[in-house]
Amino acid sequence: MKFRLKSAEIDAVLWTGTNIQEISEFVAGVPLAPISTMDSEDGPSLPLMEYVSGRCVSFNLCMNPPTVSIRTSDGDWSHTEVGGYVLRLAGQCYGWDKYVFERTFEAVQ
Repeated sequence: MKFRLKSAEIDAVLWTGTNIQEISEFVAGVPLAPISTMDSEDGPSLPLMEYVSGRCVSFNLCMNPPTVSIRTSDGDWSHTEVGGYVLRLAGQCYGWDKYVFERTFEAVQ
């Protein structure tokens, strides 16, 4: 059996690896401050930023490439790396791989 994606408009933000405030505002609705850091074996503390405001989003800038993770309503984590997208669909936010996102969605004028 074949299926076609139903037409739906979504909001999405491209994760650049540096647009932490933009992503946190998109997911949580407000800019938030980091609540934790992670010490590196190389010395100085590197940010492992976790934001909580009804929704939880975590930015792991220590990864190569940096990742963003979003906790979904069912408690699972949705992830994307730099170049991927964070999208909102039916009130939920998810991380999507750039390749899959660009073949699934097109820009709306």
